[in-house]
Amino acid sequence: MLNYMREKKIRNLARIIGKGINVKKNLESLKNKETKSLIEIIEFLCELEATVNNLNLLGINVFPIEEKYLNVIRILLKEIYGEVKCNVIIWWVFESISPEGDVLPLVDEKNEKHIIKTPRQLVKFLKRYD
Repeated sequence: MLNYMREKKIRNLARIIGKGINVKKNLESLKNKETKSLIEIIEFLCELEATVNNLNLLGINVFPIEEKYLNVIRILLKEIYGEVKCNVIIWWVFESISPEGDVLPLVDEKNEKHIIKTPRQLVKFLKRYD
């Protein structure tokens, strides 16, 4: 019964607005999706870096394998987000933590220092390059 009522509503709606209508996402929705995707990518890269570091501590060298994957990731990031964003993301994920565990500041083109501790903060910082 519930399916019948739902199908009837859809048919009535189609009669009112017409068939073949394309529904498009608004710009804000698309930007939110892109932001969430970029945060997720950065989180995965952080997990990869942590795993590689742990393996290195155990004496297992996976650098030759890791480097090939990272080259693919760099190419994709550069193609999708541009060279500047790609370089910032790669630096932040792989080089922003000192050997002592401190977060190194990201220095922008105005020589301002930014301490970025989370992928969400990084994505917010990267919006200036849109």
